[in-house]
Parts: sequence; C-alpha cells; structure tokens
Amino acid sequence: MAKSFDQVLAETGRQNLLDEIRSRPGGIEQAISIFNATGSVDQAINNVLGGGGGNVPIGNQEIANNPVDAIMNQVQQVIDEQLKISGQASQFLKDNPFAIDEELARKSAEERLDPFFQAELDDFTEGINLQRQRSEEDESRLQQELTTSTDTLIGRSRRRFQQALQASKEGFAGAGLFLSGRRERAEGTAAVEQQESEQDLARRKGLGIEESKTRQTRLKQDIGLRERTFGRQQKAARETAVQTDVARQATEQAENRRLELAQIIGEQ
Repeated sequence: MAKSFDQVLAETGRQNLLDEIRSRPGGIEQAISIFNATGSVDQAINNVLGGGGGNVPIGNQEIANNPVDAIMNQVQQVIDEQLKISGQASQFLKDNPFAIDEELARKSAEERLDPFFQAELDDFTEGINLQRQRSEEDESRLQQELTTSTDTLIGRSRRRFQQALQASKEGFAGAGLFLSGRRERAEGTAAVEQQESEQDLARRKGLGIEESKTRQTRLKQDIGLRERTFGRQQKAARETAVQTDVARQATEQAENRRLELAQIIGEQ
C-alpha cells in the first residue's frame, strides 16, 4: 500500500516542514496533489516552500506561488516529462488540456463560505449595536438622575435656608434687635453659605455629567476600533478560506485528470 505524503514526511523526520506547509493557505492541498502526481515528496516540498515564497522556478518556467497556478503547472510538467505516450492518451491530452476556471472556482467557494462569514458578521454587529444602545441608555439615565438629585438637593437646601432665615428674624425681633447690624451680618453670612452650597452641588452635577459623556465617548471609540479590527480580521480569514477552497477544487480536478489518464494508458 502506497504511503501518504504525511507518512513520508513523518518517517523521514520532516514533521516541521509539514507544519509549515499546513500554515500556508492551500499549501497542504497543493503538496498532496503534486506528491500524488509525481510521487516525489521533495518536489512537493520545494514547490510549496521553495525560495521562501515569491516566484518558484519550475523547469523553464517561473510561476506565481499560489495554489492554483502551482497545481496546474506541476500536473502539466508531470504529463510532459513522464507520460511519453501516443494514441488515445495523446488525443485525450490534446482534447482536454488541463485548465482550471479559477474565477468559477472562486465563485463556488464564495457561495459556500459567504453565508458563514455573513452570519458571523451579523452576530458581531448585533452584539456591538446592543452594547452601544445599552451604554447610551445607561449614561442618559445616569445624567437624568444626576440632574434630578441635584435639583432636589438644591430645593431642600433653599427651604432650610428660608426656614433658618425666618427663625433668625423672629429671634432677633424677640430680642429687640431686628434692626441691628448683628442680624444683617448673620443673615448675610447664611445667604453666602447658601449660595456656595448651591454652586457646589451644581459643580458636582456638571462633573458627573462630563464624566458620563467621557465614558460614552471612550466606549464609542473602543467599539469603533473593535469594528475596524474585526472587519480586517474577517476579510483576511475569508480570503484565506476562499483560496484554500479554490486550491482544494484544483487538487480534486488534478486528481480526476490523473485517474482518467491512468485509465486511458492502462487500456492501450
């Protein structure tokens, strides 16, 4: 029984190369396809990892290092170099050149993958909008409570001041000092203290509202950053998934072509 690409790497102590191949979008599909077509594990590794990326020389050609181009060129190279055949197989190659409609493969991959990514985006957006709405409601309620409680405290303070002022007048009148300077000084001092108390309450209210607005602004900034970060990450993840799926389709087509050729050759 023929050994798989994974088994050959594991037995030859090159598991680290397998991990690196798997980390590349479409890398493992590309490597397995080349290995199945050529039987050479080194050729599969060199095609996926050779040169550290960029353009990879193959024969007299230089192809872009992406899964679809690599698979197509490797399969064609194997056919040109290893299958020196004629008759039905030669006619088959002439009538059925190996080609992958990458645009159609990409469209097919997007149709399968986009519902998942759209659902993921919808869930994220719903959570963000709910957080934003709750934050606005909480801060609005807090600001209203600050206004109400401050107004209540100021009203209570004014009533107490009026009561104290009336008591002062009655006290000084009872002592025959209603028109004295002492009463005027005492009431003047109380009026100043009352004014300072109201100003302090108003200042605290203003600080509380400003803190609330600052929290809301910062939360909106954090949410905006999360939205942008999620958008970039999802876009990258979608593109990787699409490329991987396109490479899978290319691998399947290459394998089908190899089987068709093997069947034709076997009949000659």
